[in-house]
Amino acid sequence: MNSRLASRPASPSHETLERKWQRVILLAMPFGMLSALLAIPLERLSSQWIPYDSLYPVLFLGLVVAQLFLAFHAHSLKTVVLSLVSGASVFFLGKLAYSLFFVPDALSTHEQIGETFYWVPIIYLLCFLIPGVRGGRIAAAFTVIYFLISGGYTLASLGGLSPEKWGIFYTLLQTNSVNIVQLILSFAFINLKTRYTETKEQVEALEEVVHTDALTGLPNRLKLQQILNDSLPQAKAKRELLAVLFIDIDRFKLINDTLGHSAGDALLGHVASRLKEVIRDGDLVARISGDEFVVIAHDLDKVSTVRVIAGRILASLSAPFEVAGQTLSVTVSIGSSLFPDDAEDGDALLRHADSAMYKVKKQGKNGFELYQKSDVTLERRWKLEKDLKAALETQKEPKQFLLNYQPMYDLQRGGLVKLEALLRWKHPQHGLISPAEFIPVAEESGLIVPLGTWVLEEACRQAKLWQTRHKNFRMSVNVSLLQFSHPGFFAAVINALKDSGLSGDYLELELTESIVMNQPTDVKQVLSSLQDLGIRIAIDDFGTGYSSLAYLRDLPIDTVKIDRSFVRDLTEQGKDMTFSKALVETIVGLAKHLELEVVAEGVETEAQRNLLRQLGCHIGQGYFFAKPLAAEEFDVYLQKLPKRLAMPAAQMN
Repeated sequence: MNSRLASRPASPSHETLERKWQRVILLAMPFGMLSALLAIPLERLSSQWIPYDSLYPVLFLGLVVAQLFLAFHAHSLKTVVLSLVSGASVFFLGKLAYSLFFVPDALSTHEQIGETFYWVPIIYLLCFLIPGVRGGRIAAAFTVIYFLISGGYTLASLGGLSPEKWGIFYTLLQTNSVNIVQLILSFAFINLKTRYTETKEQVEALEEVVHTDALTGLPNRLKLQQILNDSLPQAKAKRELLAVLFIDIDRFKLINDTLGHSAGDALLGHVASRLKEVIRDGDLVARISGDEFVVIAHDLDKVSTVRVIAGRILASLSAPFEVAGQTLSVTVSIGSSLFPDDAEDGDALLRHADSAMYKVKKQGKNGFELYQKSDVTLERRWKLEKDLKAALETQKEPKQFLLNYQPMYDLQRGGLVKLEALLRWKHPQHGLISPAEFIPVAEESGLIVPLGTWVLEEACRQAKLWQTRHKNFRMSVNVSLLQFSHPGFFAAVINALKDSGLSGDYLELELTESIVMNQPTDVKQVLSSLQDLGIRIAIDDFGTGYSSLAYLRDLPIDTVKIDRSFVRDLTEQGKDMTFSKALVETIVGLAKHLELEVVAEGVETEAQRNLLRQLGCHIGQGYFFAKPLAAEEFDVYLQKLPKRLAMPAAQMN
């Protein structure tokens, strides 16, 4: 990853710190050499020379050797520093002892002690600051020996302390106190620094785990969003284009299902490696979930560059992969959006790129598309599909999916006879979404199968619960073509009845005309099996199709539901009213001969109810009786059931 994209600079490695300290020591040692070299003539010129100063050339040569050794051996820092500390300690402690015990002039002794003390802080710095050098013991030993030499001198001088010696004693007391304070502070500093460093490394390691995809080592969604949001202001300031490329592996689920998840994980690792190799310097690749990767391309001067990048990715991933001892060829679908042309925030850019990728999927996969403003409807549809899938996988409290129940009333004898379960989706961001919008998405994506199974199970459970509280209502549940055609449909119905404890006599399945006209031989067999369980079969929206009516005679059907559009026109003046009335009369007459039950949907007025009753329709459903109610609302509704709906038809006005 380019360092420019990181949220913070990476911590320097131990090797990097060693090299930095190597340069510092190489720069500093010549000054020590200069001091040792000048000490030889200047000590004599200043009348401060003592025989011990004849060792200064040895010190000078030692520094020269250390300088050369360190210059040509980069990894010798620890050895050189330990040698410097040890040699300097011995040299200056030796000079201190010589000055105290062998220099008779007190003033000269003061001067020699001062010379020695100047270099003491250097010893502490080298012991504690250089990485890899554990010099605490050396520093402590230096201080202890300094103290012992001073104490020995003091004891030796107790018999004849002159004012000059009292001055030396005071100087030694001060220097020892300062040495002890330096030692204590150095130990405290290094302990605090060690704890801080360890804590910082732990925090950095934790941040790395939080922001890194464990499987591929790439930045994850969290890190991607952070980097993307940080990059947008830079792109805006430079007036450059920034592209987000959304990459999805085609038919990845098939690989997982056939070869196993370990093979799928291995493939994801190989894809990640190729993406890292093919992207430009300065660009970023991240894995955000499953088989989805995202590339952020910076510093673009024109839109065509995005197509070049996408082409390189497609070409790179088209080469076969060796996974689990097999050669796999995969394709990917890539969608891209641009900043600032398509959006000005990171979330919108990702959403638009995802939408463009979905468009590639719909067009046959294995390709690239740029986001277009006209893709807004497609983008919402794709977003709904993803949210629908996520909602189905979790279904945690609070549940996004819920059922409302609309009562159906006997038009001839009065009274509530059954309920229709109606699915509702309460989206966490968009609120209630119309079934007219999300049901087609569920059917097109195949999600209608698990969704329909959940509806069936929940409706049966609620029907059984109401049987214990109120009375035996029949529960009517809608079934889609895809759900009915699924091999596991019949088993799903049996499981729903078994798990809820509901008898099949109290379940009704509503099918569309397209279902019963699809492969009539197979349909008849399934419908007969359902009826054997006591389940009733209803044809929904009857009269809106153009298929043959022969299926009413040939298939095991119990109920037909007249579409609301015909009921609405019953009380309207004109040709529509005449046609609708004739159609209803025809349906009722046909149903009477075939011994079918007739339900009228969309009853909204008393006039419609009365006319339908006169025409011989058996059951009515619509807002005139009640709107669809949540389970809790229906409990209250039953307690306050309007008398005009509960009473027999003969007593109605």
